Amino acid sequence: MEHLVAKGPAYAQSFGPDWLPIAAIGFAAAGIMRLDGSPRWLRLQRALLWSGFLLVIWGANGLPFDLLTMAGLIGGPATGRPASVDWQGLTTRTLALAAAVVLARLALARPAASASTRVASWYGYAAFVLALPYPVLRTHWALGGTLGLSRPGAACWVMVTTLASGRDTGVKGIAVWVPCLFYGSWLLFAIAEGAATRSYQLRSAALRMSSPT
Repeated sequence: MEHLVAKGPAYAQSFGPDWLPIAAIGFAAAGIMRLDGSPRWLRLQRALLWSGFLLVIWGANGLPFDLLTMAGLIGGPATGRPASVDWQGLTTRTLALAAAVVLARLALARPAASASTRVASWYGYAAFVLALPYPVLRTHWALGGTLGLSRPGAACWVMVTTLASGRDTGVKGIAVWVPCLFYGSWLLFAIAEGAATRSYQLRSAALRMSSPT
């Protein structure tokens, strides 16, 4: 939809790149095809489906900024300038969020691991480790350390868009690996936390089924 109307407000220029919807559609379509395949192919389909889910989440990431702009908390009274909402982008990102909900439901509805397959239980430990980089480095800074505070850097989705499109964000004062570490660890933490929750559900269900009634 963003290609059918004029360019949106400046705050929306750093959101997902132009190829994002096409890639999301491709991954999601490959992941939801109903084919009678081998277990290896079914695992690949699940991976493709979750990849499409992550891409539409990326596509929906600017929605909070749209809502804050509509509420006048970005632009408008907050800056003394009229608020300019990216309406076409708001529509696109709302649809992306709806697609993410549908894809997540489809992914969770796929057959779980067979009884002969042991469900991994290490996701919780991975989530714990991935939660550490931000508080550890911030504590280091609070105690007077300067690790990572001397080179140009970027913000989360601005950084990703910069890497994808080559546009310069112009953000200064922090090493480029710091936001990569922070936002990368948060993204992986969210995935690991979701996987840990799902693993616990499967293991608990298996335990209940194996217990005598």
